[in-house]
Amino acid sequence: MFPSTLRIEDPSGFLTLAVEYHITGRFAAINSLSVAPNLMRHAVEILTKFTLLKDIDKALLSTATAQLGKNTDIGSRHYGVDTSSP
Repeated sequence: MFPSTLRIEDPSGFLTLAVEYHITGRFAAINSLSVAPNLMRHAVEILTKFTLLKDIDKALLSTATAQLGKNTDIGSRHYGVDTSSP
């Protein structure tokens, strides 16, 4: 089971999630469920994220994460959401 929140500092969670989406998508396709293409698309998308993240330097990921947090704070102020408390 993967963690509830995937972290870009540890891309292995993306691989686990991609495999789970792939297995679920295959099950849906075998049983002719209309959701199968969407599940397979998610599997490919998450596998792509894993592939891109696994080769990036850890220091660069930490910098990117810090910048992402700043962008989140700007968005939360725009919508009036207080993100100061956990």
